[in-house]
Amino acid sequence: MDLAIWPESSVLRAIRDTVTHTPRLLCAHDSPAFQILEFIDGELLDASAPRGVPVPGHLIGDVAELFGQLGQIPAPPGSFATHAVVYATGDSAGRTSISDESALGASLDTRSGAYESLEPAEAVARRSADAVAACVAQQVRADLFITNREYLHKVTWALGRGVTYCLPAGAFALVSLYLRAQGEFLAWKDSRGSSSASFNKGLFYQVGARELLPEASASLRRPVSKGP
Repeated sequence: MDLAIWPESSVLRAIRDTVTHTPRLLCAHDSPAFQILEFIDGELLDASAPRGVPVPGHLIGDVAELFGQLGQIPAPPGSFATHAVVYATGDSAGRTSISDESALGASLDTRSGAYESLEPAEAVARRSADAVAACVAQQVRADLFITNREYLHKVTWALGRGVTYCLPAGAFALVSLYLRAQGEFLAWKDSRGSSSASFNKGLFYQVGARELLPEASASLRRPVSKGP
């Protein structure tokens, strides 16, 4: 990196909330130019793996995690964005962008076990595509990402910060629970959201009990005989 183009203090400010194991910038001045950084003790790669010595086994995973964290940094206008994103919220459209550091990190990440049944090149492509999808979800500030993308359910580093991934099979129950907590007891809604049917709380649970426990429901409807 050419620090004449991007001063180190600016780099540290940009990554401090996203990249772990980053020294804190304690003080920085432009004139006179100086900065004070937090000291983080570590080991040089040349010391732990000199020429001819294999690098530690965790190194590739650590590098993948670093690239993934770099990919979580929001791309400011005019930056090194690699993907343009256009999205809609209601009747309005928005535009943002992402960079491909997370996709690169995902392409190197073989620890998760995702797509192991595929050829290596195809597995790399799938993991990279999943990472891009996760970054899009983060940029549009999605709370929940309902998807079958295997890598997103197995990734071990913070990909798509603030986004919860859910399989379609579990999403119905989760969304239904959320709606009930908000006082919405929907029974049906069309895909466009223009038509729906809902119950009050009591009727919702009564119908649900009849559907889930038909035998118990039938016993409640039987007349109760009284003795002499």
